Amino acid sequence: MLLSMTGYGSAHTESDGICIHSEIKAINNRFLKTSVRVPDIFTCFEQGIEEILRTRIARGSVTVNLRIESSAFTGGSQVNPRVLASYVNQAVQFWQGLSDEERAILAKPSLSDLLKLPGVLEETMCLDEEAKQTVWEQVKDNLIRAIADLNEMRRREGAAMQDDLTANVDRLVDFVDHVESLAPGVIQRYRSHLTESVGQAMKDRNLPFTAADLVREVALFTDRADISEETNRLRSHLSQFRDALTETTPCGKRLDFLTQEMFREVNTMGSKANSPAVTRAVVEMKSIIERLREMVQNVE
Repeated sequence: MLLSMTGYGSAHTESDGICIHSEIKAINNRFLKTSVRVPDIFTCFEQGIEEILRTRIARGSVTVNLRIESSAFTGGSQVNPRVLASYVNQAVQFWQGLSDEERAILAKPSLSDLLKLPGVLEETMCLDEEAKQTVWEQVKDNLIRAIADLNEMRRREGAAMQDDLTANVDRLVDFVDHVESLAPGVIQRYRSHLTESVGQAMKDRNLPFTAADLVREVALFTDRADISEETNRLRSHLSQFRDALTETTPCGKRLDFLTQEMFREVNTMGSKANSPAVTRAVVEMKSIIERLREMVQNVE
């Protein structure tokens, strides 16, 4: 079954006084690209989180936001000097831009006022290695649940995409059948046109035009306009595409390659076939293949 590269998953777990909440967002990407955001004290978990993601997700741009809260690990608060300095600079610039009347109305912010602003005070945590290992085990469990939630959404979207892709492949097969049915008529019309127009022109000039000349010209045209090789390859690509849709392993890159090869074959058919009807069919097939190409860009 297909998996979409787009999805959202989350998980919330509580155990031994530790509350963990994770969110995972995924969008399409040619390769697997991960971005992990965790509290500063738990940055040591980032590598382990990325390894878990790589074992369960093959492609896509994946962002993980992880919150970990526990009163047991709270060690107090500390000032973030960078954030505080930013607030101070903004306050100074704002104060300098005020008129005397406005300054008379407003009071300068005190340090206690600045300490109440978001991000100035940060909670600190004191964790030994044993405690970190305990938290890590719970983080892994939480993350696996969030990925399962993400994958469920990706499976639902993938199932809808699979139905749409299959329907478009069926349409392409119908068009190939139609083009192949037109091929003999193209040769016959060329033969009739050659006999009528060229034969008459040769007759008007008292030049010989034999049946052998007609056969030779028709044979040359038939060789140039023969699209059987392209239709056979296109059928093979469509069969492989259909098979890939039912595989259990990620197939997005393979589907993308097959759509490129389909377009190549159809483009060659359009340049070789000397028939308005075939040209119209080729235009429709290109449009369908373009829809396939856009959809498979979001297949894992």
